[in-house]
Amino acid sequence: MNLLTGQDLFNYAVEYTSYANNQIHCILKFKSRINEKILSKAVRLTFISQPILGCRVVVEDQQKPFWKKIENLDQLNLSTVVESQDVDDELHRFVTSPLDSRSGPQLQTRLIRSEFDTLCIKINHSCSDARGLKEYVALLAEVYTNLYQNPYYIPKLDSSGRRDQYQVFEELGITDPIGSWNKNKNSVKPTWSFPSMDCPHQNPTFSIRRLDKQQLEKLSDYARNKDITINDIILTAFYRSMFQIVQPQEGEPMGVEVTVDLRRYLPKGKTDSICNLSASTTTYIAKEPGESFATTLTRVSEEMKRRKKDNLGLRTVFVFEVFAQVGFTEMLDWLQQIRKQAIEHQLTNPFFSNFGLLSKEKIFFYQEEVVDAYMISPIMLPPTFLIGISTYDDILTLTVCYYESSIKKEFMEKFLEFMTKELNKKIL
Repeated sequence: MNLLTGQDLFNYAVEYTSYANNQIHCILKFKSRINEKILSKAVRLTFISQPILGCRVVVEDQQKPFWKKIENLDQLNLSTVVESQDVDDELHRFVTSPLDSRSGPQLQTRLIRSEFDTLCIKINHSCSDARGLKEYVALLAEVYTNLYQNPYYIPKLDSSGRRDQYQVFEELGITDPIGSWNKNKNSVKPTWSFPSMDCPHQNPTFSIRRLDKQQLEKLSDYARNKDITINDIILTAFYRSMFQIVQPQEGEPMGVEVTVDLRRYLPKGKTDSICNLSASTTTYIAKEPGESFATTLTRVSEEMKRRKKDNLGLRTVFVFEVFAQVGFTEMLDWLQQIRKQAIEHQLTNPFFSNFGLLSKEKIFFYQEEVVDAYMISPIMLPPTFLIGISTYDDILTLTVCYYESSIKKEFMEKFLEFMTKELNKKIL
């Protein structure tokens, strides 16, 4: 019996309480068509290589949910194919359809065929974070390529790879994560939230904005010259756009949860297994009247540098371990209490998640090149809010998933327009 790791348990509890839809997506566009039969076989073989994908969550014991292999996995269609000239409509339908941890599987793909192919992949956050999905894309492309060249190819089975947080604790010499949490358990109080309406959550959708190669190149040059990061620049644009939308009190520090990939602490910078190994750190920046983008950027960059000096993101994973020890029921109670307070006060710090580069090099499925790619973040129930950022082939993509019944599409489009204008200010 494989128990859910601390992070698996937390993310499953988020799905269980309907706090979020828990789905992370990656969209890959080809310049022509790939072989759908080889793709279908490749997807099935990746489930052999990464067995967690073919599991479901079992909650027979409320204290210790566990992963169990799906008995009829061979009978399930893991890779669907749809012929359509309306790619956007099919893409929307796939992204907004549910994926359930309790029935499984934890990953699905859909190939949308028009004049060219669009491959859509969704993974459940209960078993994997965004980095895990990026690693899956690389695995699928590798298996597909090998199958194209050798129809008898079988990928290596992941039998020894670890999925738990203790690999990070061991690397950092942390022997008592719960004790470490007790020393650093000051609670993070929400300071604001993205405006939303308190009503039934219906009509899931997503909005996208993109920066082209020329825009991103100018941002990269600026970052290098100023000894800052692209992430600092985008986070600055996010803060300034939130300031315009929310209009918080001037001089009052506002919190944003910035996600952190904990693989940064591992020797190879990666794991052998698809897993959840991410956390967040809370940044605080106040709105200052008449402040320029450059000045806000300096404050954001200094705030991030301070956070990086103090084992970025570890406080969050200590919390995961605490609740993994006390049990699932207590974690549910805790999440439900937090959600109740968030709804009552309409306060919950927004999440900023930079998924980073999808791949350092162009992705190929044998000889078919992925000409465009981006990731789509999960839907968080209002007033919780998450923006996702990804980059492929020097094109940066901002995405937000949300319910139109709670946040009007025009309003979300306006917010993303604010962000792109702020980023364009920087590169004029």
